[in-house]
Amino acid sequence: MRLTQTGSLKIIFSILLFCNSSAKSQMPGDLLSGKESYFKFAIDYLSNAVYYGRKDSFALPYITPAISYHDKSGLYIEGSLSYLAGTGSQVDAGSLTAGYEFSSLNEKISGDVYASKFFVNNSSYSVRGEVNAATGGSLYYNTGPLTLNSGLDVSFSSKTDIALNFGLSHLFEFGDGHWSLTPSAIVNAGTQNFYQNYLTNRKYSLKRKRRIIQNSGTIKVIVINKSFSVLDYELSVPLNYASHKWGLFFTPTFSIPESTIKYSLNNGATYRTENLSNTFYVEIGGYIKF
Repeated sequence: MRLTQTGSLKIIFSILLFCNSSAKSQMPGDLLSGKESYFKFAIDYLSNAVYYGRKDSFALPYITPAISYHDKSGLYIEGSLSYLAGTGSQVDAGSLTAGYEFSSLNEKISGDVYASKFFVNNSSYSVRGEVNAATGGSLYYNTGPLTLNSGLDVSFSSKTDIALNFGLSHLFEFGDGHWSLTPSAIVNAGTQNFYQNYLTNRKYSLKRKRRIIQNSGTIKVIVINKSFSVLDYELSVPLNYASHKWGLFFTPTFSIPESTIKYSLNNGATYRTENLSNTFYVEIGGYIKF
């Protein structure tokens, strides 16, 4: 039997799910460095805002500065602002996050729990724009050759969404341990209430200046097939440089979305199928500790 490239990827990710692998591409850099308290300032550039494989019809690049305080107990707090760098430049979103990072004495097991509050500009077209808050956690197990990780995220908009993340990664270190390369594979699964809210309040909103809509009032978007399902597969190769007080990172990611939904703009008289497409995007940035 001949397998297509997508079919082969699906088999690989099915194995990952069976093995209970992970949610995020690599172990958080701060999880195992909590022996002293410090402040951290970071800034990064994201070429396109992709959320569980979903994106707006226009690329949304963001520049995001963030400042955080990490206590030696493992507790941390962080605040950030995201500036839309493309068409319609504006401060698009902000967030406040508090959490706790932990690791075992032998550093085989580590993880974190968090709670976040999001502030989003009403004119933002980000798919994540309707998420008001989120909470969750992740767990990492370092087997030596591979790191297995899994996560649970609960996000809140007009309705609650639950997402599970599974994946695995392998860490390559070089340059006296300052440089690292971490090929990673991730699968995300969850519900899609956030996407219905995005279609109703942002993509097909009457306020959206990019669309010309003749009628007045609210557009009611009816969505079907939004049950718990695989949302996307992600392949990434994060490259990091880390010294004691500063670091740089570059993360290219390829997202393969799954589980298209059907939606109607005319109260269910006709339905159309959402057009999802694969996306390659990058994130690049740096940080200092003080």
